[in-house]
Amino acid sequence: QKTVFGKDMESSVFVKIPADESNLFAMEETLVNPYQTRVVLDYYKDLLFYFAVALVALLFLEWILHITDNM
Repeated sequence: QKTVFGKDMESSVFVKIPADESNLFAMEETLVNPYQTRVVLDYYKDLLFYFAVALVALLFLEWILHITDNM
């Protein structure tokens, strides 16, 4: 790397990789997704949220219809 002042810099980085991850001939049954963290209970929370949104929308619609009846 060259700095802004024109000086050359050199740095070394050492990384240790576990032996089981560096085996090129290893066969895995399934691939592991490290970002998959959803559990079944999360789906129920989503369903409860959508149900609450629908109930509030119906309440708002009823409120609008009640106001238009009194006019």
